[in-house]
Amino acid sequence: MARPKATEIILSNGDSPEYTRIDFVAFSMQGKILKSFFDLAIDKSQRIFDFQRKCWFVANDMIKPFLASVETFIKNGVLSGYYFTDNRETIESFQDFFHNQAGPLLEDKPKSRLELYQEFAKLTNVSFDFGTAKIHELKPIYRKAAMRFHPDRNNGDDRIMTELNVVWSQIQRLEAPSL
Repeated sequence: MARPKATEIILSNGDSPEYTRIDFVAFSMQGKILKSFFDLAIDKSQRIFDFQRKCWFVANDMIKPFLASVETFIKNGVLSGYYFTDNRETIESFQDFFHNQAGPLLEDKPKSRLELYQEFAKLTNVSFDFGTAKIHELKPIYRKAAMRFHPDRNNGDDRIMTELNVVWSQIQRLEAPSL
């Protein structure tokens, strides 16, 4: 019997500070074992499956006990061949990135909704009604602008992309404060 290839369990930051993203292949035999354990160990209210990205988001307070249990399974051979890659970054490293990269783009005083929408419209060169615009209407505009201003398409220049990302993250925080 051929030995199964090593499978990676990737941990990374979630879309919000309260969640950690977990990626693993769930369709192999060992993946099904891991998925079954995942279902037993983490309550449904503490995890979310993203069908588009095919990954799990787990509440941070559930991660340590889950990882300890999975490591035990790996050491005991139940999940032989699995290994962790931890790509999580601390909140401090994110703040350092924005302070070092964006510099004056981040301000201590929060901007109003109108100011953020005006800045977003100026950056994306798209006009919309600031009073009635919803975040789900702005997301396609952001995605197109992100493609247009991506450093790979602009000879490595990331100034506009960084500014766009800062404004977009502020809009998201303003529109969805529970995240």
